[in-house]
Parts: sequence; C-alpha cells; structure tokens
Amino acid sequence: MASSRQVFLTGGGPWGVKLTGGKDFCSPLMVSKVTAGSKAALGGVKDGDYIQMINDTTTEDLKHHDAQALIRGTGQSLRLSLSRCSTDQAYCYWFTIYGQLC
Repeated sequence: MASSRQVFLTGGGPWGVKLTGGKDFCSPLMVSKVTAGSKAALGGVKDGDYIQMINDTTTEDLKHHDAQALIRGTGQSLRLSLSRCSTDQAYCYWFTIYGQLC
C-alpha cells in the first residue's frame, strides 16, 4: 500500500525537482530526480515519489507541461501531496487513484 504525506516548501523556486509522467503520458506524475541540497531535498521529497496534488490542484488529469507550469508559477511557497509505494507495488498509486492506465 502507498504511504501519503504533505510537504510544504518555502522561499520560491527553483525547487529542485524533475518530473516524469502525466495524463498525456498515460502514467502517474512522479518525481524522477531531486537535486541534492535543494529545497525539495531538504523538505524530504524523494526520487520516485508520486505527486497527488500540487498546492490545491489534483494531478489526476494534469498533463506533464501543466504540472511543470503549476510548480514554476507557484510563487514563494509550494505544497505537494506525495505518496510512495513499496517496490513490489510499482503502480499501486496509479491504480488506487485512477483505476486504470489509459
């Protein structure tokens, strides 16, 4: 099962996260890389975290570019709702939230 948590980052971008996935890629929005020493890293964001919400916007129907734009345009604070699955349940988040791939 997935474990969920909220991360609140302050101070404005760059936040130090690289994303993968999105509705247009038929895969869940996920953190693919966290820059060492970045605000995201210091806030506890990890490679492989699934992003459920960006501030008050759910990621279920977000295209990759739209998610990037939300994060870049967030201003001085960024709230992420994240989940992490155990390695034997690689797509547990996707199926839990979306119910199917595409």
